[in-house]
Amino acid sequence: MPKTANKVSFLIESQLPDFINEEYELFSKFIQKYYEQLEIQGQPLDIINNIQTYADIDYYEKNVLNQTTTVNAFVSSTADTITVVDTSSFPKSGYIKIEDEICFYGNKTATDFLEVSRGVSGNTKLGDLYSTSTFVTTQAGSFVWIYCTEHK
Repeated sequence: MPKTANKVSFLIESQLPDFINEEYELFSKFIQKYYEQLEIQGQPLDIINNIQTYADIDYYEKNVLNQTTTVNAFVSSTADTITVVDTSSFPKSGYIKIEDEICFYGNKTATDFLEVSRGVSGNTKLGDLYSTSTFVTTQAGSFVWIYCTEHK
């Protein structure tokens, strides 16, 4: 969603009654964060608002399907920026898996993942009627190879 004026998360505070914003400040922040998550690229509100773009075959370039990239230098376990060869096939923000570690990045440039939260917990496999989901808790570590997990 390129236009910030169209984001529901920016409207939450003005749509809730004043007494809720004043007396239950954490509630309005919770609702705002919930909608921010739904607006991330590839999430439900992004897909609904951009359905014509996603349905257009020309939108999908050859390298959008690339799921791996290589780290340019050693990355310490406390790093919040990860420099790689190319981030063009990754969403603007999302999750990446580095060996056994799950990370969340808030933004990216052509060669950097920015605002990286290390050692995030999450599902590595979603279950269905026949199998259970796999939920893991990860720890920050040092690494040299990176690849993208499935975006849901």
